[in-house]
Amino acid sequence: MALYTVMPQIPGMRLPFDVDRDLTPISNVANIYNVLVVSPRGPVHSVQQLIDLARANPGRLSYASAGNGGSQHLAAEYFKRLTGVDLLHVPYRGGAPAIIDIAAGRTDMMFGNLPEFLGQIRDGGLRAIAFGAPRPSPLLPELPMISATVPGFTVRNWFGIAGPGGMPKPVLDRWLAALQQVNTDPIFQRRLAENGMESLIGDPDSFRSTIQEDRRRWDEVIRTANIRAD
Repeated sequence: MALYTVMPQIPGMRLPFDVDRDLTPISNVANIYNVLVVSPRGPVHSVQQLIDLARANPGRLSYASAGNGGSQHLAAEYFKRLTGVDLLHVPYRGGAPAIIDIAAGRTDMMFGNLPEFLGQIRDGGLRAIAFGAPRPSPLLPELPMISATVPGFTVRNWFGIAGPGGMPKPVLDRWLAALQQVNTDPIFQRRLAENGMESLIGDPDSFRSTIQEDRRRWDEVIRTANIRAD
């Protein structure tokens, strides 16, 4: 997702190629939704409690990310935009140290892909308070939706396949046929489900629509939050 919809739009980010000119979208493959976690040492057990605490202490609650301009950073800034709360961004060099500090109570909260938190959630090292999807997660079915408190909030990361720019249609069609075949494989579907992912295998047109939709969303977040490349 980031290569197509985020990196080309961040001021100061330099890519060695033009994603629209030099790549041919083939198909999306899968997506995965965000989950919001907090420190189990803290008082927050719901999104509304988090919002109330942030409003009572503007700029004092912190959220972690794996780096400036990453998906965790964008999700938190999107949350800020929809709720009007003021949160302090604490960027880390990677997700692991960020998770360690949240578990220890040194940072207050973090958005991220469900699989990266799942082990710590199940072991009690992190407290999951809400899911960033339009429907419950089969892995954590009792977890409420963020959108139940913050209407319109859904955040997903997706993974797609692209080929070289100007890919001939016969080659593109062979790729699509192969992906459709993979999509019927029960082992593939089971592996997706085990990791909290959903299949998105479709066609180039639907893939392009997803790219354009997410570009519009993240461009607005990037500009509003004044996010720039490190």
